[in-house]
Amino acid sequence: MIRMIDAVKSFDIIFAITQGGPGSASETINLYLYSVAFIYYDLGYGSAIAVVFFAADRRAGGRDASSAPAHALERDRRWRMSLRVRSSARSGSGFAVFVIVSPAILFFLWMASLSLKFEVDNAAYPPVFIPERFAWKNYADVLASNRFLTYFINSLIVTGTRDRCSRCWSACRPATASRAWRRTNPRS
Repeated sequence: MIRMIDAVKSFDIIFAITQGGPGSASETINLYLYSVAFIYYDLGYGSAIAVVFFAADRRAGGRDASSAPAHALERDRRWRMSLRVRSSARSGSGFAVFVIVSPAILFFLWMASLSLKFEVDNAAYPPVFIPERFAWKNYADVLASNRFLTYFINSLIVTGTRDRCSRCWSACRPATASRAWRRTNPRS
């Protein structure tokens, strides 16, 4: 799952340097999504790519930390708390989580709504959140497309290479810095 997050974060570097070139050798899934949705203005297909990418990310991620079992001491401490304190703490933290997460949830619902509409409905005014007819063709095109799989693999290759280079750089840098410091500050 961390690799998928890195794949999404690599958009700016690739767009600024190569814009996916030469050809489409460095084009990742998020650059492909950008070009489909905003250059070719196919918002429905682009949103379907994003939803499928999100589903693949969640599937590859497996269990997250929130589903892990709590430590025994933490469970014992929670058990001893009074019911009133627990309920007020839960409602306060639940409200805070709702306020923080609600923009992301609304954005995802808007994106899923775009992926289920035809392009005419996406550009209609006033906007309709739930369409009368669903455009399942967007999802069929994404899953049948070879380009999605190609760019998905490119994303993993590019982020893996970037990760290896950064690890190598961080491993070599402290030794280089200490050698330079010793040259400028010799011991007497």
